[in-house]
Order: sequence, then C-alpha cells, then structure tokens
Amino acid sequence: MVPKKIIVLVFVSVVLVIIISSLIYINIIQFLNSNQWAAQTYQVLNQIEIVYSDIKDIETGARGYIITGNDTYLYSYNDIGKILMPDLSTLKNFIIADKSPIRSYTSLEDLINDQLRLQEKLIKLRRSGGYSQNDVLITEEVGKSKMDEIRNAVNGMKSAENDLLTDRLKQRAARTFGLFGVTTILVILLIAAIIFTIYLFKKELGSRRKVYDRLQEDITERIKAEVQLKLAEEKLKKYAAELETLNETKDKLFSIIAHDLRSPFQALTSASDLLIEDLDSFNKEEIQQIAGELKTVVKTQNEVVDNLLTWAQLQRGKIEPNPRRVFLYDKVKKITEQVQRLADGKNIQICNSLSKDLIAMGDMEMLQIIFHNLIFNGIKFCNHGGEIEINGKKTEEEITIWVRDNGIGMDDDLKKLIFTIDKRIKRSGTMDEKGTGLGLILSKEMVEKQGGKIWAESEEGKGSTFYFTLPAASELEEV
Repeated sequence: MVPKKIIVLVFVSVVLVIIISSLIYINIIQFLNSNQWAAQTYQVLNQIEIVYSDIKDIETGARGYIITGNDTYLYSYNDIGKILMPDLSTLKNFIIADKSPIRSYTSLEDLINDQLRLQEKLIKLRRSGGYSQNDVLITEEVGKSKMDEIRNAVNGMKSAENDLLTDRLKQRAARTFGLFGVTTILVILLIAAIIFTIYLFKKELGSRRKVYDRLQEDITERIKAEVQLKLAEEKLKKYAAELETLNETKDKLFSIIAHDLRSPFQALTSASDLLIEDLDSFNKEEIQQIAGELKTVVKTQNEVVDNLLTWAQLQRGKIEPNPRRVFLYDKVKKITEQVQRLADGKNIQICNSLSKDLIAMGDMEMLQIIFHNLIFNGIKFCNHGGEIEINGKKTEEEITIWVRDNGIGMDDDLKKLIFTIDKRIKRSGTMDEKGTGLGLILSKEMVEKQGGKIWAESEEGKGSTFYFTLPAASELEEV
C-alpha cells in the first residue's frame, strides 16, 4: 500500500502542474491580446494619417481653385471629397473598437466639417466673381490657420494612441513579470515535491531495488520529456514571433503598394475626365502631351504590379532559381538595348565593361530582373548627361558584379533603408520619376536565392555603386 505522505505529495505535484500550465496559458493569452492591442493601435495611427492626407489634398485643391479660378483644381477636390467620408467613418470604427478617447475624434470631425463648409463658401464666392486679390491673401491665411488646427488635432490623437499603447505594454510587462515570479516559485515547489517523493520512495522501497530502479528510470524519462516539451514550446514561440514579424512586414509592404497604386490611378481618372469633357478645347499638341503623360503613368504602374507579383511568388516559394551558365556581357547587352530609350531621354551613356569571357552560374529570368532594376535605378537618379557603368570581376569561386552611376547618390541613413520594407522611402528621380523601391528589395531576394549577396556604396552628390555576387561557372558545367 502506498503511504499517505506519498499520495499527498503526488496530489500536490499534480495540482502544481495544473496551476503552472494554467499560468503559462494565461501568459500566452495576455501576450497575444497585447499584440492584438498593438495592431489595433497601429491601425488607428495609419487611418489618422490617411484622413489627414485626404483633408490636406482637399484643402490644396480648393485653395488652387480659389486663388486661380481654374476649374481643373476642383476635379481632384471632388474626388478626394468622396473618399474623405468613408475614411473618417473607418477611423471612427477603429477608435471605438480600440476603446480610444472618442472625444478627440469628435474634435477632429468638427474641425474638418468647419474647414469643408468654409471652403464651399469660398468656392461659391469665387464663382460669383466678387473676389479680390486681398480676399485671396486672407483666404490663404485662413486656410493655413484651419489646417494648423486640424494638424494639432491629429497630433493630439496620435499622442493619445501612443500613450494608450505605452500603458498597455506596461500593463503587459507588469502582469508578465508577476506571472513569471509566481510560476518560478511554483516550479521550485514542484521540484521540491518531486525530490521529496523520490526520497520517500527510496526509504519505503529500499528492499525492492529493482522496482525502485524502474521507477527512477520512469521519472528520469518524464523529466527529459518535460525539458523537451519546454524546448519545443520555446521554438514554437520563436517561430510564432518570426511569423508575426513576417506578416507585419508584408502588411507594411502592401500598405505602401496600395498607396502608390491609388494615387496614379486618381491622376489617370482626372486626365481621362478632362479629355472626355473638354476634348474640343484642346489642340493636337496638348492632346498628345496628355496622352504621353498617361502612357508614362500606365507604364510605371505596370512595372510596379509586375514587381509586386514577382515578389509575392518569391514569398510563397513559387519561384526557385534554375542556375545555368550565363555569359554576363551578352546578358547585359540585351538589357541595355531594352532600356536605351529611357537613357536617351536623359542623354545618359550606358557602358557595358564586362569581360566577354566572364561566365556565372545564375537563373536567366532572375538575372534579367536584377540587372534591369539596377540599371533602371541608375537612370532614374542620374542627372542629364550622366553615365552608368556595368563591370565585374572573378574572385576565387565567385563573381562580383557592380552597376555604378555618377548621379545624386545617397547619405548613410538612406543606404540603411534601400533594401528593407520597414520604412517608406519617398524619393523621386532627377526628372521626378516615381517608384516604390520594391525593385531593389526584389533584387536582393533574388540574389540571395542564388547564393549571393548584394550591397551598395554611395556618397551624396557623387553617385552610387550597387554590388552583387554570383557563383562562378565551372568549365565542366554544361549550358
């Protein structure tokens, strides 16, 4: 018969295990809830920026019309006006769901409505023709004052959201620390109970050594299993954190792409409406100019979409490199011919200085995208009459290739961001060319998938050089 002391100790151990498991479960739930709170706060902050961008666009369009009397400004003004109300409603829903101070939202909504009413009044006055230059100057000052009030309200809401996030994180840290302390004490008690139970078993069953040995082996295996379980839980937490980081990164990227896609389409819509409604008022040269601008926007957006689709396939593992022998000089020659028209538009000279016997092992399609993105990047940030050089050399068992331009270059802070998607980089080319920066990120992933690495060297005002490496092809490898 098992002694009562042992039964009591076993019961205590089981209770301790249940309590410890419950505390761990509670801690995990609190951790997940805290992350959900943080995500909700980021939603609110992002939506605040969208609403502020809307009202700023509206104010810009209205002021343009009031100052110049040009009806063209009202197309953008009306388009953004339709978008503002749903964005305001979305912000309100986010704030309510996040239990944020609704009073701050109400103040912002009142300020925006006041601004809209004032702009409508001024637009009607401008249309009536009774608007002097002095009135225009006064209107500019009033508009600036109103936008300052709205910006202060937005900053107040951001501050409130950040304070809310800070408080939540502090609460989570305090609860986690408390649970950790209690769990540690319970684990110590559990270990003490196990040790004492083993001691009683040894004392009670000293004459039955074989039984005791088997019991000892069982206990050892149990301890090992608990250790393995803890290691598995730690790995699971690590994988969960990595997955969450990846998802947040993708969300940021798609937020950037969504913003960059929406703005050009608004320009396309406005230009199309202009052609439809006022076609007879334009001469042939003006129509050709508008058509050329539309073509440029469509071509740029097509490249953005292509890069985005390729990036998405890379993330899903749908694209894997198929390495072959590549004559780098011939590959670059074909690509430079494709982009020569863009270079000619800025009188930029592209020099292919690669040796004709330089052969790398690489994926044809990936190299097409990598070289195209790097050369296009050089064209974008070169000044008129600039130069781009493509060259490379073989070092041991790999080949280092570089694309060098003498354009506007980058400072150290910008160099740290060009291969990441955590921060949004708003940087136009020397002729106001637009872009998302996705091409460099895509190039980095493709280089790394082929076993290489990529980096940049640059000095502001003195150009940039992008390097990447590829495995060198062996003479025994077939084409």
